[in-house]
Amino acid sequence: MSSFRESEFFCKRGHLIIRGTAFLPIKSCKGVVIVSHGLNQNRKPFYEYGQVFSAFGYAVFTFDFCGGCPAPGCESDGSHLTMSGETECLDLMAVIAYVRGLPYMHDKNIFLLGYSQGGFVSALVAARNPQLHINGLILLSPAFCIPDHARAGKLAGGSYDVQNVPLVISGGVMPVGKNFHDTVFFMDIWKEIRDYHGDVLLVHGKKDSVVDYRYAEKARMIYGPEKCRLMLMDSADHCYTAVQQDMIYEWIREFLTGKC
Repeated sequence: MSSFRESEFFCKRGHLIIRGTAFLPIKSCKGVVIVSHGLNQNRKPFYEYGQVFSAFGYAVFTFDFCGGCPAPGCESDGSHLTMSGETECLDLMAVIAYVRGLPYMHDKNIFLLGYSQGGFVSALVAARNPQLHINGLILLSPAFCIPDHARAGKLAGGSYDVQNVPLVISGGVMPVGKNFHDTVFFMDIWKEIRDYHGDVLLVHGKKDSVVDYRYAEKARMIYGPEKCRLMLMDSADHCYTAVQQDMIYEWIREFLTGKC
């Protein structure tokens, strides 16, 4: 017999519909984990997160960012050409509001778990919105490099002239719009995230070819070593092997234990 119940959910950000999947423990719920995917992804790679952590007693909500990847991969509304880090922050805030509004979730501790760009977004939302009372951050290979990549003319893996930014930045992981560049070009990510004072778990691979692990080391110092635990994996790239993933699940379980 399954230890959790899986169901689809939707909420809105303005006129856009955000679609996701909820994994709810059959027995008592310890807390809530909201999972944010990376660039050119959807929620499907994080299905196992829902299974694993709902089995641990946590309600897990995964969702597709609006325009988080090109159609038909994205089930939420919106175009990948209008997506930016800022629109994804609004998406995540809409999901948090939806979860808080559920009668059986309004008093639960909420943890944000983000991978890559989803980690970047989760960190921004937690720091900018103390009224949300985010109880913990779990950041997996967080893309704190995004503003630097924009300033270098290589946002989303593309290559372009920052003095003449095209309306569509292509040639990288996926095409993105100029608005994405414009909203992060002047961003000081370290100033942005330093106002979050809760506990943080950072996981990063030392062989990450997308986001240098030294960004994670800098983030740990910004958050404060007493509040932030950094787990560096010597052989891990930006994506994880099955063995590495199992290690990460255990680190997350340890991080969550005692916080609800």
